Amino acid sequence: MRVWFGPQLGFTLATVLFLVFKARRALFTVLTELLSIEKRKKGYTTTLIPLHISIILFTIPSIITILLYKILVPEIPIWLPIFYSLILTFFASLAFTAILGEAGFMPPNFPGNLWQALVYFTPYNGYTGFFFEPPLAAMSAPSFSQHVKAALSIGLKPTDLIKTWIIGSLLSQFIGIIALDFFWRIAQIPSSAYPMTVFNAVQTVYREAMIATRQLQVSFNTVVIPMIFLFIILLIVNTLESKGILISTIGVIMGLYVASIG
Repeated sequence: MRVWFGPQLGFTLATVLFLVFKARRALFTVLTELLSIEKRKKGYTTTLIPLHISIILFTIPSIITILLYKILVPEIPIWLPIFYSLILTFFASLAFTAILGEAGFMPPNFPGNLWQALVYFTPYNGYTGFFFEPPLAAMSAPSFSQHVKAALSIGLKPTDLIKTWIIGSLLSQFIGIIALDFFWRIAQIPSSAYPMTVFNAVQTVYREAMIATRQLQVSFNTVVIPMIFLFIILLIVNTLESKGILISTIGVIMGLYVASIG
């Protein structure tokens, strides 16, 4: 982690920049249609609810979560959860949705340790603020938009999809509590009855101790230089791929987020 924590943040930023660049036309279309009253009146944009209601439904819960986070973790500067949950979530939701529609791919475990790296830029010293994160809802937007589009294509009402999501979420939480209680009655977690949890517990403790004690380097050399390097590599690979050469840009990105076997 001492070697890769900073560069992985740079790789994450490079991946975001490249995917936004790759999906720039789709993203531009989304933004222009979202902001254009004339296009919405002519029916170019499909919306489930009026735009101003959507903005209210996004803004008010986000502000509530930011205030709650500030109450629970007062040592974290207020600007960081505002940026993370309000500003970054809004633009990342638009970008990631356009990216999934254009590229058809979102990296697994993305965006990685983004919150922890951002906390490094504050004077915070502690444990809770590093690992108790405010919500970043951007990762849910692409899959939900995809599901809404699929529902529309087969003639279902998107409101029925929302009801299904709510009911399914409540049921999964209830069943999850029962399942957790069942497994805890068999043996403590972690324990030898669940070998993988023993390995993960040690790995998690080591990782979190390294981050919380600020033993990892986050600087220009460890973040920005790897970001620029990977962005150039992705541009080159994408150009070669577009000319029919058997090389995959998505494969390069996947290699950064998928652990090797063996």
